[in-house]
Amino acid sequence: MWDDKLRNARLLFKDVYCFGFSEFQVWFRDPKVRKSPLKVWVLANQHWKGIISAFDAQTFRVYDSLALQE
Repeated sequence: MWDDKLRNARLLFKDVYCFGFSEFQVWFRDPKVRKSPLKVWVLANQHWKGIISAFDAQTFRVYDSLALQE
């Protein structure tokens, strides 16, 4: 969503997947897997989806939100 105050796009929802090391290697090396939501869901150990919370906002302040977090 565009935010006039930020003059940038603002995130409203999150879609986060948590992988184990071997599952991450499969996801990282195969672009076809990354583009398939079903395959990603099967590989993931955990999945969070919903509205951005205050905890998520703090995480974005600590980590670069556009970088891959391993």
